[in-house]
Amino acid sequence: MNKSIYGVSSKYGYGHWDHDVYIFDNANEAQEWLHTEEYDFREREICDRVRAMEIAGKDTVKDEEETRMNTEWMHERYSVVAGL
Repeated sequence: MNKSIYGVSSKYGYGHWDHDVYIFDNANEAQEWLHTEEYDFREREICDRVRAMEIAGKDTVKDEEETRMNTEWMHERYSVVAGL
């Protein structure tokens, strides 16, 4: 079983940090994301699940995991229905 790689994008503004969490299946995708410029002075880090929770918070990580799981389920479901 492959371990997912987590990416955390952080931006400081208006007196607090905002974090977005991304989940990658492989190191190439994670590295490509890490080196993509957003032009808004974000800090990015590739890490494991524990570190992502330390940075972004447990709820933020779990929300992204749930979103990803639902997206994958919907894709699988509609691929079967569409005969893809």
